[in-house]
Amino acid sequence: MKKKIACLLLATMVGLAACSEEEEPSNTDIQDQAASEGEETEEVHESPEDVEVDQESETEAEADLEQAETDSVEELMKQEPGVYHGEAFDEEAVLEEVKNFPEGLTTQEAFERMLQLLAEDFREEQDLFESFEVQFEELTEMPKEGQAEFEEEESEKQDLNVQVLIDASGSMAAEIDGKPKMDIAKDAVQAFAADLPAEANVAIHVYGHKGSNQTDGKEESCSQTETLYSFNEYEEEGVQAALDSFQATGYTPIALAIEEAGALFPEGGENIIYIVSDGKETCGGDPVEATKAIQDSGVSAVVHIIGFDVNDEERQALEAIADAGEGEYFSADNEEVLDETFSKESENLELEWLQWRNENILKNYEARTEQILALYEVRNETIQRGYEERNRIVSILYQVKPDVDFDIHEVRDLAHERRETISDYIETKSTELQDKVKEGTDERQEEIRRNALDDGK
Repeated sequence: MKKKIACLLLATMVGLAACSEEEEPSNTDIQDQAASEGEETEEVHESPEDVEVDQESETEAEADLEQAETDSVEELMKQEPGVYHGEAFDEEAVLEEVKNFPEGLTTQEAFERMLQLLAEDFREEQDLFESFEVQFEELTEMPKEGQAEFEEEESEKQDLNVQVLIDASGSMAAEIDGKPKMDIAKDAVQAFAADLPAEANVAIHVYGHKGSNQTDGKEESCSQTETLYSFNEYEEEGVQAALDSFQATGYTPIALAIEEAGALFPEGGENIIYIVSDGKETCGGDPVEATKAIQDSGVSAVVHIIGFDVNDEERQALEAIADAGEGEYFSADNEEVLDETFSKESENLELEWLQWRNENILKNYEARTEQILALYEVRNETIQRGYEERNRIVSILYQVKPDVDFDIHEVRDLAHERRETISDYIETKSTELQDKVKEGTDERQEEIRRNALDDGK
């Protein structure tokens, strides 16, 4: 039974354990004997043959008795069990052994010989107490990409890394309802970045902002993209300054922008790219292949496309990029739809992380409950065996009282004292380990909350 309990506890996969307060077991035979303690017993005379002890066996027994003596509860828990412990208990055999104890034993010597016969085995519980570690549940797959893997002493932080790639080609200077598309896109990006989950890393990357949309400006425009706001938590003034630093100017090097943006993602975490574009590639690159190359590199960034005021041919080209990036294509024909698209995306990101956080926090609480219940089960079962050991010793003592010359009441008191010592120790260790479970899982919860990027700002 105790092996089963210990294995269940170490794997944290345990069943519910009864946690009721244990009561000291009663023993009818002990009570009957106790009631007649005051009665005189017939003196027993033993023959010389009955008390003769082999000298070599006596020496070995004395060595065992010395080994049994200890002031350390931990060492007591590690001692070898008695010959008749647990299911090996044989009352008749024990009675015969005790009746043949040598004469002239002190109380301590008699008690130690009783333990040689009846001491229970607490070694496995002590090993468990000394090696116990809080067990963590494996976290579920994180939103979109990646799997968070935590260890007790070291954890790898999984960040949400979001890059927004803005098309600053000359066509973005055109107006919709009297407002330049470039200004509409910048306002939408600013609002989107502000609404990302707290502590998310955001970056602003722009393309088409160099050179011009004329033939003599194409080479410069097609050869340069730029990160204007490097990965960091959202900071309104910094993001706004980045957005104010460019205007719609040149061609549309989407492939180059995807390639260079993909190389900027930090290791680990969930990586997402949002591309805002009003047209297809115009610099001869292949955005689909550039997107696939990011996936093959191990970064595995999800690429979403927001087609802003595009025609059918441009939409198809942009949809192919989203498909290659395992993302989605969103169509936005005006300012209202663009704002709504970004707003829904920020809400979806936040919701996914909140769901991931809540699911794993719940699993963690379940793991904590399982381990605490398992500790209760170990405590209850071990203390119960301590009572059984004591009761067996006392029962045997009363039955052999007429046949031994040592004071059975003093030996009985030592058995009571041993039972109390073991029970107190088990209670203390169980409480300490339960506190360890609570502290460890509370720390784990904080890791999950930080990793899930709580929405408090």
